[in-house]
Amino acid sequence: MVYETPKGTVVYFNVEGGDPALVTKLKLSQDRFKGNELKLSDRRWPAILEAVANKSITLHVFWFREPPPVTSTWYELDPRSTFKSPARPPKNTSLAYQSQGGRMIASERFMAAVKDNGLTGATFLLLDARTPTGVERWYEVFAMHPLGRGIDHPLLDSKSYDRECHRDMSRETLAKLRYGEQRFHRALFRQGVSFADPVFRALINHPCSAKSQLFGADSPDCASFATECAPAVDFAYTGWPMNEPDDAGLLPRRRSLACTHRAREALIAAGVMTPREFTPYVMLSADTATGTVCDRAYPATLPLPAYTADEARLEHARRTAAHVDKPAAAEPRAPKTVNAMMSLLQASAKQHGWKPMGATRAFGTLQQSELFAMAPANWAELFAHLPADVSDESDESPVPSCEVVQPAWNTWMVDDQDRSATTSPSRRDLVLAESGYGDWFSVRIPKDKPPRDAKVTHWDHETLIAVHTWPTVIAFAFDLMLSAEQAAASRRGS
Repeated sequence: MVYETPKGTVVYFNVEGGDPALVTKLKLSQDRFKGNELKLSDRRWPAILEAVANKSITLHVFWFREPPPVTSTWYELDPRSTFKSPARPPKNTSLAYQSQGGRMIASERFMAAVKDNGLTGATFLLLDARTPTGVERWYEVFAMHPLGRGIDHPLLDSKSYDRECHRDMSRETLAKLRYGEQRFHRALFRQGVSFADPVFRALINHPCSAKSQLFGADSPDCASFATECAPAVDFAYTGWPMNEPDDAGLLPRRRSLACTHRAREALIAAGVMTPREFTPYVMLSADTATGTVCDRAYPATLPLPAYTADEARLEHARRTAAHVDKPAAAEPRAPKTVNAMMSLLQASAKQHGWKPMGATRAFGTLQQSELFAMAPANWAELFAHLPADVSDESDESPVPSCEVVQPAWNTWMVDDQDRSATTSPSRRDLVLAESGYGDWFSVRIPKDKPPRDAKVTHWDHETLIAVHTWPTVIAFAFDLMLSAEQAAASRRGS
């Protein structure tokens, strides 16, 4: 078999040694955290491969990432925001993914768009969290029909992959949970395959790629399905975990939500989702697929949906009996002035016992740092009274666990020409706080003069996507305070 890598395939690698002048000439980075991402079609590859052959440069290839198709008949719903609570829903969105329990959360507007367009296959349950008066209601949304097990990537040696899986699970469990695998290590490539692309061929056959992975899809779920197995509805589920049987686990079961092209167009037209929130699947006829068709190879009963019909009825009855539709009290709002926010911070620190920045050893160093003068004036005035760190990891926390840091210009950039400047991180973003797992919170400084105020954005370090935006520094400070209060209460409880 001759394998043709899809156009747009990207290589992610580190330069671990070599001639610094040559590295600079080739416009590569030796930053071991940032690394390098180059498409196989990049004109620099012949020179890079020659340098590798001459041992002028040493590479370590981490992965090859193939792009999804441009369009399809089925898509994964891939929202770019995080749902916290009905009182603090994501802005400018009507569907959001909540990681706790793997639930998909949808608004009334989303549900109306589904019903108004006659879309089928989606089931809605009123969210168990109470909704404040005047705030849009939110629902869990899930599908009852599976899209199928999917198809393995053409390069995967399915028998070798199954042997790897057998180390952690029985044959019976594997047969039930197995789905089309699109992400695997170089060691699991099929034998006897030749590669049409000369750069891919050279890298795959070089020791620098011995421990690399192939990502045959941007989606973590299986991204290639048999058209014959797709249900005759508009919504279906995929994405059950392979590492554990979960049919008897806590509800809802972790599932992803998929939809047809018809549903995608209707949701976009209704303004409840954007084109970027859909990842197209590869849909193939089972008879023409070159990878293993898992629906044929593993004919066991498919894993259950997030809720079965009986479970959904019981859950609906439980929530109704618990009066979950009773409006909750409106949450407190941030004050409008710096002085009012300052007084609130001082009172909160005294009442709840969290430590303000002014009481830390690092306060003087951070306040006198080179870029502190570039921070918004409101941040500078509130700085001494802000929580030094927020260690509340709960999903209800207004701000994820983070700590205030020395202001610094952002260095994380996205290589995506389709992304607009407003939806991408910038070198003009001044980082004010960071999480322990790599996310950061920054303000954008448009000129070389600090503004009075600015929006604060939480950026995800893996996707480089804005998770949440606060309209003002005061609003961000207010949520930092609420999170510090929750963290302090949690510590007292433990």
